[in-house]
Amino acid sequence: MLCTKFNSVVRVVLASIVFTSATIFALTPESPKSIPVDATNTPGYSWAKHVITKPGSYFLPDNVYTSSVGVWISAPDVTLDLNGFKIDGKGVAKYGVLVKAERVKIRNGSVRNCTLQGIRFEAGLGTVENITSSGHTNEGIHVASGSKVVGCMVSNNGGTGGIFAEGVGCEIIECVAFDNGNASWGIAAASGALISKCNSRSNGGGGISTGNGGTIEDSVANDNVGNGISGNGSSQIRGCTARGNGSDGIIVSGSCLIVSCNSTDNSGDGIDAGSSLIQGCIARGNSGFQIDTDVSNTLVDNKTT
Repeated sequence: MLCTKFNSVVRVVLASIVFTSATIFALTPESPKSIPVDATNTPGYSWAKHVITKPGSYFLPDNVYTSSVGVWISAPDVTLDLNGFKIDGKGVAKYGVLVKAERVKIRNGSVRNCTLQGIRFEAGLGTVENITSSGHTNEGIHVASGSKVVGCMVSNNGGTGGIFAEGVGCEIIECVAFDNGNASWGIAAASGALISKCNSRSNGGGGISTGNGGTIEDSVANDNVGNGISGNGSSQIRGCTARGNGSDGIIVSGSCLIVSCNSTDNSGDGIDAGSSLIQGCIARGNSGFQIDTDVSNTLVDNKTT
């Protein structure tokens, strides 16, 4: 009798589990399928090998070698996963990826050898993640307002430099820029930008630059031909290092904040500023002034010897 009751309880519990599981799966929507970028799904034209015209998630199934734009994106809300593959412009294509719409994300691969930019956004709110971009005549990555560039590496590019955030309010985080030539900045951004945890070295111009109201934090700029780190009006430079640059280590203009920075062995001034607060910084071994002693600056707890 007891065994019969126990078996009945077990059957009820199992039935409940099956019903609950079935209900959960029935209510859970399927994940959207990722679409391969190929001749069938994203056919191109004479000016682009592949064109994406609808929102969705896309991926490269193979390397793309092209003499025209590699991937042209005209739809918003697109994610393009390069899937570890590369887009190679063969020294002929203008762009590897050209984006004409907002809220587009490009990630996980490399773009090489284009005559203009490797990746160019002409619309804002974009994201570039885990991309290597190299060998372009102009910038490796060029983004518009409100965009993010995260975990990318840019090298051997010309023009404005490795990464150029043209629009306002962009974020550049954990990126590396090196050996970008033609008087190029390794990393440059317009007003209101955040540049954080980046490394910019051995570039033909300066290392890292931000426009008015921007912030550069926890970043390193070494051995660049020009200035190491540059900021404009009301910008903040925090926890940064500039060493061995061909001009000033850190240079700002107009009511800026420079805090807890090291600037050493640069060919110009260690820290060159006007009407700014310079606090808790170390400047040594620079060919010019260690720290600009302009009367408009406020100097607090700095070390120059």
